[in-house]
Amino acid sequence: MKRILFALLAALFLFSCGVCSAEGAEENADESEVVLPVLATSTDLCAHIHTHTDYYFDAPVYRPLNADYHLVSGRATIQEICDDCGAVLSTNIEKNAETEFPHVFRRNTCVLCGYESRQQGPAGEASSELVLLLHADEEVPNQFFCTLTAQDLDASANTLVLWPEDCETAIALQTERLREEMDRTGGTLTAEIESPGSGDMTASVRLYTAEGQESAPDAEELSLRIYSTFNGEPLTVSYTDAEGETSKEEASWVTPEDMDAYWSVSWMGDGNYTY
Repeated sequence: MKRILFALLAALFLFSCGVCSAEGAEENADESEVVLPVLATSTDLCAHIHTHTDYYFDAPVYRPLNADYHLVSGRATIQEICDDCGAVLSTNIEKNAETEFPHVFRRNTCVLCGYESRQQGPAGEASSELVLLLHADEEVPNQFFCTLTAQDLDASANTLVLWPEDCETAIALQTERLREEMDRTGGTLTAEIESPGSGDMTASVRLYTAEGQESAPDAEELSLRIYSTFNGEPLTVSYTDAEGETSKEEASWVTPEDMDAYWSVSWMGDGNYTY
């Protein structure tokens, strides 16, 4: 009888252990089968097809470029941004970054670069001025070159200023008659400037017809500007032509309203100007 009772207890014990083991196995199996979903973000799903570039300048330098934009340069953090999801795709730092930004006008004058969109001429007629910033040749420092068509001489601007980068001298073109001449011949205007240092500039301005015929523009349509400070003393400009002939002319001090003042002297032709 005792043996039978003992056998029954042993069987019950083994059955209980088996049930517990099965339940534990089922629980472990349930836990191993749980898979948490991985949620994809919008940036993971985006193909970044549409992007733009943002510039963050430390100490920006502004220079007028044309009627709509000025040139901004300096050390900057540059980021490429996705237009669709807003992700920052790349970040770079450049010591000499450069880009264009629209003018910020207040009373017709850009508050950042000083460009004046429209001013009153001597006869009370509205006139405007465009500034074209010329960059130096990469292979030959201090040399600047540009070619303009009649379409480049904006009909809304009476004056186009060719301003070599980092120089205090510039060439001002009266655009109306030049534009008419270039429209008539279907030609171009070419300017070559070399400015090795302050107070020294060699320049050439030529007109070319569609057939390649070369001529000098009317000197009355050009003038030389010198953006330097006025110290109370007159400024004399010396001109030397290709044959070595020298002449001198005293510059006039011009102070336009809401614009940088400058010295102005007549264009005496292709050659070297010193002051």
